[in-house]
Parts: sequence; structure tokens; C-alpha cells
Amino acid sequence: MTRLPDPPEPRPDAGAAPPRRPVSWTARWRRWLWLAAGGLAVVGVGMELANYVPRIERKLGPRSNPEAADVAADLRALAEAARAYAAEHGAPPATLAELLASPHLDAVPEDPWGRPYRYAGPAGAREFLFFTQGRDRTPGGRGEDADLDHRRLRPTPDRRAQGR
Repeated sequence: MTRLPDPPEPRPDAGAAPPRRPVSWTARWRRWLWLAAGGLAVVGVGMELANYVPRIERKLGPRSNPEAADVAADLRALAEAARAYAAEHGAPPATLAELLASPHLDAVPEDPWGRPYRYAGPAGAREFLFFTQGRDRTPGGRGEDADLDHRRLRPTPDRRAQGR
């Protein structure tokens, strides 16, 4: 019987990855610069968004809040009732009780936070004012805590922030 020759011995580097070429320092430096530039771009975009999103929200104001539409409608209705009273009596009501005693207003509605709207009668050159002090029920504030009145139907300026 003839004997078959033995299979050849595998080479020690068979199936292994080819040896890596050394990476030059300039290639490493370029790679690092690209990563750094990409990271700075992401940080820059994040900072711009953090700067502009509050500005956009401030410009939208309470109109972006669904409760604000109810507040605006209530305040307009109260102001119309006071104007009708003023047309009938020659002057706006001095107090809210005078307006409630007239046929122009049956009851004072509540703001979305469960508190009746407030009234400030005319004083000097100022016309009457219907307003709500927002969710926090204190003067000033921002967002849902902002004061709203029938003249602006936007948040009144935060007097505490202005130092008054």
C-alpha cells in the first residue's frame, strides 16, 4: 500500500490579520481634530437652542396655553359688562359690588385656578381693570404664574423683577 504524504504544516501566520501599518502622528492629529470639531458643533447647536427656545416661548406668551383663551374670553366679557355699566351710568363702577348689582353681570367667573377675577375701580386717569394674578396668586410672575389683565391680555410686567 502506498502511503499518502502528510498534509503540509500550517504556517504560523495563516488566517491572521495582516500586520497593521503604523499610523502617522499627522493622521492621528487630523482624526482628533475632526472629533473635536464635531463635538464643538454639537455643543454650539445645543447652546443656540438653549438661547432661542425661551425667547420663542416668551413671544408666544399665554396664547400657547389653552387656559389663556378662557382667561381672555372671561376678561373681555367682564370689561364689556363694565363698559355697558359706564354707558348707562356715565361712569364705570367704583366697586365690583356695584357691577354685580346691575343687570350687566350676574356673577364673577373664576379663573382657571379656581379664584374669582379681581377688579380695580377707576383711579385718577386710569380706567377700571379686571385681572387675575395667575396660578401662584401673588403679584408678578412668569408663565402660568403671570398676572393677566383685560387691557393687554398678556402677562403684566413682573414688578418685582424691575425693582419696584
